Amino acid sequence: MKNVIYLILDAFCYKNLELKIGEEEVTPFINKIASQGVSFRKMYSQAPYTEASQVTLLSGENCLDNGGYLFGNGNNRKAMFEEYKDKGYRTIFSYSPYVYSKEYLRGVDDFFYSRVFNINPLLNYRLEHYRQLYRDKKIKEIEWKVCEILLSEALDTWKIQCELALRKDKSCSAILKMLPNENIIMETINIITGEQERINRTSRQYIENLFRLWDRHILKEQNIKYLKHPPYPLHDYVMDTYNNVLKTYQRRCTIEASKQHIDMNYLLGMLWRELKGKEYFKGTLKNYVKHYIRKPIKDYLTDLDINENPEASMQAVFDAVKSTIEKYDSRNIPFFLYLHTSDFHLPSVFHTVETKESSLVDEEFKDAIDLMDKLNGNYSGNILTALSARFCDSKLENFYNYLKHHLKNDFLFIITADHGFPCYDNPPRPMIYNQTYTEAFHIPFIIYGNRIESSFDENAIWSNMDAVEMLKKFAYGKEIKLPERNYVLCEYAGPGCPILDAKPIWYTLIDHNFRVSAECMLDEKLEKSKLKDIYNLQIDTDEKRNLVKKSLDVERYINIINKRHEEISEKFGRDKFYAYLLRTLK
Repeated sequence: MKNVIYLILDAFCYKNLELKIGEEEVTPFINKIASQGVSFRKMYSQAPYTEASQVTLLSGENCLDNGGYLFGNGNNRKAMFEEYKDKGYRTIFSYSPYVYSKEYLRGVDDFFYSRVFNINPLLNYRLEHYRQLYRDKKIKEIEWKVCEILLSEALDTWKIQCELALRKDKSCSAILKMLPNENIIMETINIITGEQERINRTSRQYIENLFRLWDRHILKEQNIKYLKHPPYPLHDYVMDTYNNVLKTYQRRCTIEASKQHIDMNYLLGMLWRELKGKEYFKGTLKNYVKHYIRKPIKDYLTDLDINENPEASMQAVFDAVKSTIEKYDSRNIPFFLYLHTSDFHLPSVFHTVETKESSLVDEEFKDAIDLMDKLNGNYSGNILTALSARFCDSKLENFYNYLKHHLKNDFLFIITADHGFPCYDNPPRPMIYNQTYTEAFHIPFIIYGNRIESSFDENAIWSNMDAVEMLKKFAYGKEIKLPERNYVLCEYAGPGCPILDAKPIWYTLIDHNFRVSAECMLDEKLEKSKLKDIYNLQIDTDEKRNLVKKSLDVERYINIINKRHEEISEKFGRDKFYAYLLRTLK
């Protein structure tokens, strides 16, 4: 059995592997192992959103099969870690405590926090929906129970992190530099304990009070204190380096980007091609200016220092897990390591934010400068994307070299992503998040290791649902049979609170020829009027010309999407949704 190192680069779409500055590849290491290992060139995520796609990544199921991602992995039958543990592996997980519910720890032997707990996503992405129902006096009894479950788990998760941090537990080693002082942590434990007691006594009354007070509630106030991490040690040094060195490059990048003529056919075409023409026109123009011309690197450097979502860097996470994997390897115990890193998505751009080692930052800046030295008149796109992709590539190469020299047993090195990120592509898109352009789903999936052979057609279409079974074949030789796909059908319950019977479901079908997207409420029939996008991928690879208003024969696509829509409707329609979730919650 081979050790497995499974690396998820948040928002790292496949097109990052095709980026060049001048004649130089931005991701030479990833490209090298892709050419020497097994690389799936048409792998698609199930959703353009982390919480939804993780359900599939860690279960191999459609992200809506078991009610979506309201309770994270809590309703999924399968859990990847449990399966590997049953095979004799030790399982190791980088844990972001509000992106992943506690249920993702099923079968995990060792976990390492990659993020400081923040209660705002619970309030803004989950409970805000129920708060509005409460205000409108439409909230149901079963929805009060859902609120109690979500809130109780969040407080329990927060409290556990505090207790482990006080003990300087190894699980906190990657985030210790970003946590508040011990007095704030102890104060937080005391407040959470008191709030938990109040919820246990009268949960409905407690939640009503939370809905009324909201930003003035003690949990919100305490979370602000908890998230106020100390300034990063080298922030001033980083800003000085920017002002003394990178400012010149930034100006040069801006000049090159400004030379790109805005594609007026693309922009004006939105006014009459898109169903939301004026909105898309304004959004695209705004993002062109923001991300391709005016957004200075300096703003990102500053934002990182005051970021309210303190997240450990790739460097910190890699360093945190080294002693654990060396321990298992030295005892000839196979391990399965799952690391989810967000450097590209934040992005940390091109330096390790929380380090005290100026030599490390110097090395990272030099790498960035060497890349920007290659700029020429052919430059096209967002320089921040290229710098962040190069940073990730360098960190991955360093980590791989460490593994190669420190592990005595064979291992698989897997690189993929949870979803793509359309804004970091050229052309610009109308909105940054929650898009259905192909690059929001098209992700790398690369398996690299000694003596691995593949019978898979790497140019075929694959879904990341297939990845769970693929890894078992390469890790311990399991005989598998995967579906032959002529298309992928991605599904998503939208951003925020995924309530399948209260919000439209987004479907995106991608095959070799077309990308077709639709939105439909659960109790409606999916017909042609529900289509939002149709793009011919053969002649319009940049997806600039939406054909949804054209008279096209897309009956086949509608039938495929509608078949899945009817399956979901049958399972979760007619007041079955919450009943199913509560019945199957682990």
